[in-house]
Amino acid sequence: NDTVADIADNFGISKEHFCRKYKARYKVSPIAYRQQVRISAAKKLLENSNMLCKEIAARTGYSDLYAFSKAFKKEESISPQKYRDTINQSS
Repeated sequence: NDTVADIADNFGISKEHFCRKYKARYKVSPIAYRQQVRISAAKKLLENSNMLCKEIAARTGYSDLYAFSKAFKKEESISPQKYRDTINQSS
């Protein structure tokens, strides 16, 4: 996994300059975009698998279940387990 600094270095620019250019172009920071991609992948796994939340956390790049749950709740305003429960109730 490349960091933002690694990617900026590949372009020969500073991390700050890369972040400014990225946000100007895509209207979201590279870190926020990466977070959205990870949460989107987690949602698909919660909807379509029986994997444990800790397995989904690891699969989507979170260091532990707590970090995953915190990030998921920040993006979705609901815990991963509640999200899964809501999806299962509507099926």
